[in-house]
Amino acid sequence: MQEKTISVYSKKHDINAQIVLCGNVYKLLFTYDGKDLEIGLQGIGFNSSIEEMGEQIIDMYIEKTHANPTQKKTMMFNWYFRPTCVDENSFCLCGNVVGHKRLVDSLFIHTSPVIDLYLDFKAEEVVVVTKNTVYHCPLSEINFRKYEKHSSDGGLLPDYDQIKEKYQGKKPQPTIEDGKVLLVLSEQDSYYFDTLICNCADGTAVEWTAHPHIGTFQDSFLISGRGTHHAELDIRYFPHFHSLEFYSMDTGGRPLFIENVGKSVLYAETSSGQIRLEPGERKEVTAANAEPEEIILPDGCASSALEI
Repeated sequence: MQEKTISVYSKKHDINAQIVLCGNVYKLLFTYDGKDLEIGLQGIGFNSSIEEMGEQIIDMYIEKTHANPTQKKTMMFNWYFRPTCVDENSFCLCGNVVGHKRLVDSLFIHTSPVIDLYLDFKAEEVVVVTKNTVYHCPLSEINFRKYEKHSSDGGLLPDYDQIKEKYQGKKPQPTIEDGKVLLVLSEQDSYYFDTLICNCADGTAVEWTAHPHIGTFQDSFLISGRGTHHAELDIRYFPHFHSLEFYSMDTGGRPLFIENVGKSVLYAETSSGQIRLEPGERKEVTAANAEPEEIILPDGCASSALEI
């Protein structure tokens, strides 16, 4: 397939990039902080302003949606160990990575074999050492179900029973009033999805399912459910770089709130406008909560190789 390429340069951050047209797909390619990034672009053509648009997106990504610059550790969330494919007596670490030098936040990974680990009860974490990286794994973020599936005897962790008793099910959960919908988001979770909380006006819990849809050029995340009186729930979005682009926000007429329980700023492109969420912030999806001046948010997902 024939490709057409245009060079882009960010003067502010001294970054060279390329915009590539391959068929009908536009991609912005650049490297930042050791990460090779591939950002899909929509609705543009090759004209005199495309270089400026590419520069704006690079600057926006670094200044607005990049992970918290104070994050010095590589951390793992929703984590567990499982035997490696080549040796059942060696284990790899699995989970959602944040703060990795080469990988995009929220990416689910399997690491290379674990070389060493130790418990730090004061910091309430497990420090896991692999060939290439040191991972800091909060004890409150263990996926106990998957951990025990692959490590029925407690596995690699010393004092596992003590850890399980102290941390399993103890993570605080947000709440919302009956008759409202709360979508909880975090860069620590796959596709930014943490949980959804929704009760009907009579307090009856709405049953829902959530799962990704893997697309050829762009993945999406789908949440659907049904409550009493056939109150439909259909929320769908494209996950991008520290941002979400909603293309369905059907809550059966109930107010929709979004909350960021992560450590980095998230943006949401909604039917009411662009909404910015600081860490720990909750907002209702309304025009009054939309940003007065929207910024350019990149489409597409990051292109990164898993650790080997």
